[in-house]
Amino acid sequence: MSYCYTLEDLKNDVCLGIPGNVTRYLFQRIQKDTYRGLHLSQHNRYTKEVIITILKALKEALEHKKAPKHNGVSYLRIRTTDLSKRPSNHPEEALYAQMTNQLSRALGRITQDSLRKNFFVDMERMSLIRRFNKKLRLNLVGERHITYYVNLSPLGKEFLQTALQEQPNPFTLNRLWTSALTNLHGGFENTLYALMLELSHHNIRSIGLEEFAFFASDTEISQTSIVALIKEFRALSKFQREQIVQCMKKYANPKENSVYMGCNKTAFRDYHNWINEAQQMFMLLNESVLFGVGDVREGELNLRVGDMGLIKNKTKLKRSQAEKEEYFKQHKIDRQAMRKSGFELHHIVPLALARDQNEFSILDRWQNMILIDGYKHAQISQNGSRNIQAKFKKLDIDFEDFQIPPHVVSCVFDTNIKYNPDLKDLMQTTNASLLHAL
Repeated sequence: MSYCYTLEDLKNDVCLGIPGNVTRYLFQRIQKDTYRGLHLSQHNRYTKEVIITILKALKEALEHKKAPKHNGVSYLRIRTTDLSKRPSNHPEEALYAQMTNQLSRALGRITQDSLRKNFFVDMERMSLIRRFNKKLRLNLVGERHITYYVNLSPLGKEFLQTALQEQPNPFTLNRLWTSALTNLHGGFENTLYALMLELSHHNIRSIGLEEFAFFASDTEISQTSIVALIKEFRALSKFQREQIVQCMKKYANPKENSVYMGCNKTAFRDYHNWINEAQQMFMLLNESVLFGVGDVREGELNLRVGDMGLIKNKTKLKRSQAEKEEYFKQHKIDRQAMRKSGFELHHIVPLALARDQNEFSILDRWQNMILIDGYKHAQISQNGSRNIQAKFKKLDIDFEDFQIPPHVVSCVFDTNIKYNPDLKDLMQTTNASLLHAL
């Protein structure tokens, strides 16, 4: 049933009805084209098991005697045109068609088009497969190009080999899956893990779908801001939180809200898709070594603690907080004075890069931390927390990733970063040794 609910109506019902930072922030966010924050594929809803099934079928196709080879390496020739435009396959695409039919029987929803245009795109971003052009030259991830051939990447081979063992090691399998997800989402898992650790220090051990969608998925604001918003949202009454959700849902409904009539799709605000993406994210993360769903509160995302996670037990969580306290002590910085300064404590090499609980403990030390202002921290977060090389320029530091050329976040001493200059050499050697170990 059609109705008209304008932006002004939303402002009156939410901002004026429930005044505060949360409603002001959400009112501003819903007006942005980037309101959904971290953007996942709208076409794919899959699990780890689905990806394993596809990788297994691809491996079998690559091992087929008809699979083309070049310099001893096998490739699978795939179709390059939609079925609607060319219903029949060329002879060289027969193996691809056969593999797709096999997957369709196993999974029930795979077509030649969806496999190459949706699944293979995500799997390439995960670094599980590689895609090639007509001349067998590797296509760069993220660039628009026509793909003629695919094969397994080194990570794809390792992931599949682990999955196909008679008794797969569940931690190893989930660690490799975590690496694939981190690649897919541009390092977002690193940023989210740091956020969830910080929330745990505020006695917030899990977050719900709305809290993830409304706040945690925003890649444009600082960790401190997200923590403050979630704390304020939780301080509202149950009725107030429900009112905010209902009003957002009512406004962001392009199918029934007539304010979107005649608008192009970029002007649409769709609450249903927004929450669907959060649900997809929770489903994917639940099979990682970083996060679980429902361990603390039903349906909510939490840090994974125990044998299947990087954090051995709750004692380790308390130790994490103690290491932060030690940073301020060693660097002779007044933590209380910094609380409202806009500075945040940042792990230079993210904890989420740890491959096991021992590496987590090594990374979660004050020597791997830096006090950085929220704006520069947000720049690092927007790059997926990949700026893990600390390049010192006298007392200033450039934080670089490993791209060519590197993405650089330049920080000026005492303006963007605060540390004890007497500990500069220790910070340099610690960063170098951690990068070498990883």
